[in-house]
Amino acid sequence: MDNDRNIYQILETNTPEAAFREVQMILKMIFQHTRTHVLRSMDFLARHGPDHGLSDEEVEAGRVMISYTDPSVDISTISHPSLKVECLGKMLAVADFFAQMADRMYLEKLLYLYHEFEEGEVPGYENELDLLHKTIDFYRFTEARISTLLYTTDHLLCLHFEAKWHICENLYKVATEKQEAYLHKILKSSDPLKRLKRGGIVKKIRRKNNHRKPGFPGNPA
Repeated sequence: MDNDRNIYQILETNTPEAAFREVQMILKMIFQHTRTHVLRSMDFLARHGPDHGLSDEEVEAGRVMISYTDPSVDISTISHPSLKVECLGKMLAVADFFAQMADRMYLEKLLYLYHEFEEGEVPGYENELDLLHKTIDFYRFTEARISTLLYTTDHLLCLHFEAKWHICENLYKVATEKQEAYLHKILKSSDPLKRLKRGGIVKKIRRKNNHRKPGFPGNPA
C-alpha cells in the first residue's frame, strides 16, 4: 500500500462519500498550486547554488530535499542519493508544514491564500469563508502526511523541547491543534472573520474589497 493511498484512506474513513470527492478535488488544486512554488524553488537553487559555492552534487541533493515539500508527491517514488538526504528531505517537509500551521496568524494568513488563489484563477473556493470551512479537512490531510513523512516526529520534537525548555511536548503540534480548535469555534459564529484579529489582516482585506462581495461576512448574499 503506497503512502498516498494511506492518506486518502484516512480521509475516506472520516468523511462522507460526497464530501470526500470534494476534498479530493480541493486537495488536487492546492497541490497544483503548491507544486508551482516547489518547482520554482528547485529551479532557483539550480541557478544560484553554484554562485554560492555549492557543488553539482550539493545542488542536486538540495533539489531532492525540496521535492519532499510537494504534498502531491508519493515520497516512496523520490530517488535520493543517500539516507542522509532522505532524512533531511523528510525533516524539511515536516518543518514546512509546522512553520505554516503552527504560526499564530495561520488562520488569518489563510485569507491571503484565498486572494492568491483568486488572482491565480485557481478554482474551488467561493470566498474566504468557504476556504476556512474546507481547511478543516486539510488539517486531517496534513496530520496523515506528517505521519507518513516522519512517524517519529512527535518523539523527536518532544526530545527537542525537553532539552531546550524542559517541556516534554511537541509544541508545534500543540499550537496546530489549538488553531484547529479555534477554527471550529469561530465557524459556529455569525461572523467568523470578526474573530480573526491578529495582524490586522481582516481589516486590510476588507479595505482591499472596496466592492462588497456576496458571502463575505457583513456583505449581502
